Amino acid sequence: QEHMTWDDLRRLVAQGFEIGSHSCSHADFGRIPVDEAERELRESQRRLEEELGMPIRQFAFPYGHRHNMRPSTIAAAQRLYDVCCSAYGGHNTAPVDPGHVRRVVISTGVTFLAFRAIVEGWPILRRENPYHAPAPVDAQQAVS
Repeated sequence: QEHMTWDDLRRLVAQGFEIGSHSCSHADFGRIPVDEAERELRESQRRLEEELGMPIRQFAFPYGHRHNMRPSTIAAAQRLYDVCCSAYGGHNTAPVDPGHVRRVVISTGVTFLAFRAIVEGWPILRRENPYHAPAPVDAQQAVS
């Protein structure tokens, strides 16, 4: 899979896009120690600012589900960034807390029609059933 280059990012900035941080190593902020999270936050911001010559004020938590963030790592991100985003979905309602903006993940293979439906708030149908059938009862236990 190809990755964006610094020149790609510079072109986006020149076109008016804002660039945000996503950490240095895509670490799970729900599992790493807070001092490591702080290093990831600072270093990612510093590197982006150095390469792009602009302040970086937005951060999106890697993975972004509730279990991938802890109060201590959320607080660390909020100290460095004006906007922090999760990825567990849902809609933001006014007034939006810029330190905890919900975002919807758009993965590879999402069609434009599906993207539009997601943005407009239509429910998303999953290809896999998130609910699992109960484990089968052991035949020996059922007889005794």
